[in-house]
Amino acid sequence: EHSKHAGRAADYCSMMDVLDRLRSMTAEDLAPIVQRALGIEGAWPSSWSCTPLSTALVNPVTVGLFRLDGEGTVRGQSPVPWIVVLKVVADVDFAGSGLADGYSQRPEDWNYWNREAVVYRSGFLDHFKGPLTAVRCLGDAEVEAGQSWLWLEALDGAAPRSRWSLPELAHSAYDLGAFAAQGVSHVDELESYDWAARRWLRGWVRSIEAIGAEHARDHA
Repeated sequence: EHSKHAGRAADYCSMMDVLDRLRSMTAEDLAPIVQRALGIEGAWPSSWSCTPLSTALVNPVTVGLFRLDGEGTVRGQSPVPWIVVLKVVADVDFAGSGLADGYSQRPEDWNYWNREAVVYRSGFLDHFKGPLTAVRCLGDAEVEAGQSWLWLEALDGAAPRSRWSLPELAHSAYDLGAFAAQGVSHVDELESYDWAARRWLRGWVRSIEAIGAEHARDHA
């Protein structure tokens, strides 16, 4: 219980650190991201705001998820609205817990903390043509040792939405199956990458047992 509360405090501190960094960002810092989001070379962010998207993040290696939106100036045009999503991932210290080993620190771990960034850099996602595709990554940077920022395309304005309906879940399941099927012909390439998860299911089961799955199973 003590470690759980300590972890929440650390997560809160991490999010506050990210917010402080975001508030200190300049137009020069944001300009490359805004230009890629708009597809307009020379677009310049003139104003913006930042809003945390969620305080109840499911994956503990994700320490922050933010929406940035504002206006950009383009020569000869009226101000242009822009919006992006920032995802912050970190090498969280799980020492003393059941997640200290085989969970997120090594590239082959099933929940490797920096996998999303290195997958985008690899170009491997270009193999998947739809109907399910990855959002565009507008840029990424390891801002400090053990922490990466991913600037991502904002779908549907990154606005909060209601719980999915059963038909939406069914369509998503179909699209996910089609996505996985496209990867079959690329297995050899995937296995050549050091960031590919090894023994994923075994690692996942070991992790959920470590955080209390057996206790939940045995105690109604």
